[in-house]
Amino acid sequence: MTETRWTTDLNVLGDITLSRRNNIGWGDIYSALCKKYEYDFHSPESLRKRFSENEYRLEGMHQYLEEPSNINYEEAYAALCGYVGKKTTTKQPVAKNKKRTKILVMSDTHIPFHNEKVMREIVELHKDADCLVIPGDILDCYAVSRFSKKKQFPLKDELTIAVSIFDWLVSVFPKIIILEGNHTDRVRKYFESRIDPSLLFLVKYDLLELIASPYSNVQIVKESYQFPNGNGSEVINYFTKVGEDCLIGHFETSSKMPMKAAMTAYEWLTSWGNYFNINKITLFLQAHTHRLSKYPVGDGTTVVGETGCVAQIQDYAVDSGAKYSAHLNGYWIVYQDNGITDINASNFYICK
Repeated sequence: MTETRWTTDLNVLGDITLSRRNNIGWGDIYSALCKKYEYDFHSPESLRKRFSENEYRLEGMHQYLEEPSNINYEEAYAALCGYVGKKTTTKQPVAKNKKRTKILVMSDTHIPFHNEKVMREIVELHKDADCLVIPGDILDCYAVSRFSKKKQFPLKDELTIAVSIFDWLVSVFPKIIILEGNHTDRVRKYFESRIDPSLLFLVKYDLLELIASPYSNVQIVKESYQFPNGNGSEVINYFTKVGEDCLIGHFETSSKMPMKAAMTAYEWLTSWGNYFNINKITLFLQAHTHRLSKYPVGDGTTVVGETGCVAQIQDYAVDSGAKYSAHLNGYWIVYQDNGITDINASNFYICK
């Protein structure tokens, strides 16, 4: 891996910070990092210089380096398994090293209001995929929704169903990448509206981290990018790069006009691209809208699309406000050759 990439990796920057606090020299830090990571750190002096230039990326994260989290996810997951009745460890498939990779993008499942029939059909049809990407709203978090509720669905029961589905998915796909999404973010918003900010670290409870913690083949996108702003710094986790030129996001933007939300997100990415070291975008996929689309932009070498959903119709979608368009159950299949997206072979599929 290149030298520049590690400067955005908060795990590396955090390791260096903790080592320096323990008075470990740059030579020993360099040796330890070379053993732990695959990045090209060049030399101890280059490491020192690049770290001093990029240490600002840890602004806002120092409290987590200084204050040990009170959440033990191993114990929390064991407790959740006891509640669910799960006793065995799920066998995970081994990834194969192939030049051409197949990526299944299955978005907005909104467990427990997922469309189980559609989900099973998709997984069965594409169980040969090398990677499953769920770009947001895998959970609905209905119990902490700000919308008025016509029924009760306890969060524990939602997690029970989610654990069962996770067990199934990790047994099928060698790699799974998950974005959080605005529905999963409901828990954070719930606490932030009720608890003093200085006490929030006591309830730093991540539902996705909880149910995914025992699976080595599941990656929860936490800190894709970080850059300084007027309030210190901002952690970006609502889009991620897959391969060299495919970006998949869950931007919280919507519109009644077809493709407008996706194009708004794409234009935002291109205008801010230099802050995130984003180079060529061959394919950008936007979740959240529950629509399916594929649209070439510019000279046709870039495609923007929407990922559809694998959810049932939500009760708020058909209220008298008439704010929402009808959604489409469907998914995307993306093909990449050595990390480069084949936009002609990549396409969306509608589920009936």
